[in-house]
Amino acid sequence: MAAPPQPYQQHLPPPHPQQQFHHHHHHNSNSGATQQPSPMDATTAAAGPQAQAPPPAPAAPAAAPPAPPAPPVSLRLAVREAVGRWFLDTLAEAQRGDPKQQALLAAMYDQGYGCSRNPRAAREWAERAAQRGYRMSGVYCTNP
Repeated sequence: MAAPPQPYQQHLPPPHPQQQFHHHHHHNSNSGATQQPSPMDATTAAAGPQAQAPPPAPAAPAAAPPAPPAPPVSLRLAVREAVGRWFLDTLAEAQRGDPKQQALLAAMYDQGYGCSRNPRAAREWAERAAQRGYRMSGVYCTNP
């Protein structure tokens, strides 16, 4: 019993008679040379007389549209985030013992710059900076 045809083959028309492979050669009566088979004949010969074209590849899913651009960030928000990162960097350096960063951290706590205002922490960091030899005058001077 023959195998049932593949589902996609049921909807294809039968092959065209010119697509069938023939085992005889066509001779040109003028030159006596053997005529070369057409590319269609070669394709059919390689695949066999019952070969059918493969089904078309499924269409690729449509690419998702690009994401809309992010809304612009306000300058105020960008500055607030940058100052917050600056505060954290200053805190890390102050904790490592850098007296200039300790004095800066005291001023930041005193003013609430990049952090919540904290006068007690400001005094503590100013004292640490002074103990390490930092003279509390100039840019990083805090109120006594």
